[in-house]
Amino acid sequence: MRVEDLMSMDLATFSKHDSISEASRRLSNRKSKCGLVTTSQGNLEGIVTEQDILAKCLSQWHDPRLCLVTNHMNTNCVTVQFGSDIDEAWKIIQNEKLENLPILLGTKVVGLISLSSLDSSFERLSSKFFESLGSYASETSNKAIQPQPQRARRTSITRAA
Repeated sequence: MRVEDLMSMDLATFSKHDSISEASRRLSNRKSKCGLVTTSQGNLEGIVTEQDILAKCLSQWHDPRLCLVTNHMNTNCVTVQFGSDIDEAWKIIQNEKLENLPILLGTKVVGLISLSSLDSSFERLSSKFFESLGSYASETSNKAIQPQPQRARRTSITRAA
């Protein structure tokens, strides 16, 4: 399975020159906890999360209409390339302790994969695996329990002379 099989393409994106207020509105409209800061060409410049907005702006009593995304975004973005295996994305998310992982095609942002989408995907896959394993075990045990037809035995009787 590849990252594009699970990625979301309905992204909250904004410019580093947008206000935190505008970024919050876009996140809210998309019911997203993470937004991508991109250039006009679609290249990734950073990530802003709800937590960034709360911890770096609102909790310090900054005016979100005056704060710019550039002052509160994370610029050390860990990414994965389009076409990568889902296991690679899972390892990156686990090792880096990420909630969201941007997916790039070259240098352009094409999607985002979240920890929750990976978790639910692995949950579905493992439940399908165990269902099929259970079906296989059930079929195998039913065959073992069913009596097998017995073959007629030929016996030769020798007569004493």
